[in-house]
Amino acid sequence: MVGRRALPKAFKESLCAQWSYRCAVCNGRFTTRELQADHRVPYRVSGEALELAPEDFMPLCPSCNRAKSWACENCPNWDRRIPSECQTCLWGSPQQYLHVATIPERRLHLSWSGNDEVDDFEKLSARARAEEATVAELAKRLIRNPKGE
Repeated sequence: MVGRRALPKAFKESLCAQWSYRCAVCNGRFTTRELQADHRVPYRVSGEALELAPEDFMPLCPSCNRAKSWACENCPNWDRRIPSECQTCLWGSPQQYLHVATIPERRLHLSWSGNDEVDDFEKLSARARAEEATVAELAKRLIRNPKGE
């Protein structure tokens, strides 16, 4: 292992291009300048590898990077430092994970874009308020019981 190092600009650009300039967690589209090349396994847990490998990093938007920092710093593995535990976490492998900071959990990040989708969201939101639920609670209920029976 080597000490923490600055990532070359070309490395970050290549990483962002590999991910189509999307955040690995929320899938939002960002510029290279906005995205942050983030260690999949926190530096505190596994240190820095001798070779710089794209598979050890992923692009995160500032919001997801802050959320990951908070979650990791409050995770039991922050002190245990078991890299394999981080590799199976949402914050280390957002496309295929078993837990979120050691808690069995799944997350779905949804965005509504454009006038038609925003209108759909507003309808869903109004229905949720009428049913005294959050949009997330209503969506889960609709997935469990799509016919509303």
